Amino acid sequence: MFASQFLPTSSWRTWLRSPLFGSLVAYTVIIIALIFPTLPLYAWSGHDQLFPVVRVYELCQIWRVNGPFHAPWAPDWAFGYGYPFFTFYAPLGYYVGAIYYFVFGFDYGPATKMSFYSSLYLSGLFMYALVYVIGRREDWQRLAWWALGAATVFALTRYHLTDLFVRDSLAECWAWPTLAGLFLGAEVARQRPRLGIILIALMHAGLMLSHNVIALYGTMAMGFYVVLTISEKRWPITVMVGGALGAAMAAFFWLPALTLVKLTYAGLPVRANFASTITSPDVLREHALYGQQYFIAIRATERHLPGPTVAMGTTRVVGTRIGRVR
Repeated sequence: MFASQFLPTSSWRTWLRSPLFGSLVAYTVIIIALIFPTLPLYAWSGHDQLFPVVRVYELCQIWRVNGPFHAPWAPDWAFGYGYPFFTFYAPLGYYVGAIYYFVFGFDYGPATKMSFYSSLYLSGLFMYALVYVIGRREDWQRLAWWALGAATVFALTRYHLTDLFVRDSLAECWAWPTLAGLFLGAEVARQRPRLGIILIALMHAGLMLSHNVIALYGTMAMGFYVVLTISEKRWPITVMVGGALGAAMAAFFWLPALTLVKLTYAGLPVRANFASTITSPDVLREHALYGQQYFIAIRATERHLPGPTVAMGTTRVVGTRIGRVR
């Protein structure tokens, strides 16, 4: 049913010659060319160092014992006392890495890389589908190539690549495809309400399991989008039902996190050493990345200091070869 939105009903030979197929192949080639320099690496190190690999390893050890369920407590951390990492930090990207380890037999580093790669590829693919659904309804000309342009721009957005190769933020990387998929589900729901509800629910749950702040802003953006583009009376209700179902699906994560946050340092009504944890806007501005630093293709050789002249760039992957983890 969903495939009929995209795939032509004629023969496979006609499909292989269609702009739709050609544009999807072009998008795939672009993504492969982008990640090609990192393929030989076991893993790469960014702001989060190699901790994404460590977290995938820890989750795999827990799943090996307890099964593929949510693992709020990581027993090996904090010198063996354990640490509630997955209670408060979004787990979706690590789930995907663990699936690559158990289902496809990847080692921990390559499994983590595949989770990164999957978030990148799916982000553009869902944006392609979103533009294609809208364009097909509006009868756009050269639709496949417009969709390719949107997918490429969305996947290769500089902050997206910074998340991927510089910040090394596996959890936040998965907010990109789920956010695009959320809007895709809303558009599909205009004509196919049941299918739209399923897509919205899955993507909203994934968004809430990837990044809490982006989930908040993404939900608000979806509300504004529905109000501004309302087509018929039942459509907003359909979107809300899908969103509520998605929130319920992710409640195993966000409900305990909200309940237990009062036990954390961040939940204290008055914090000791307040000035050391809450930074003034002036200091944040001084230590932020300046615009020109996004275009410097150099390896960072020093800590980030105030000002735009420090030798820090964001356009090159810092690769790290490490031994295989067993």
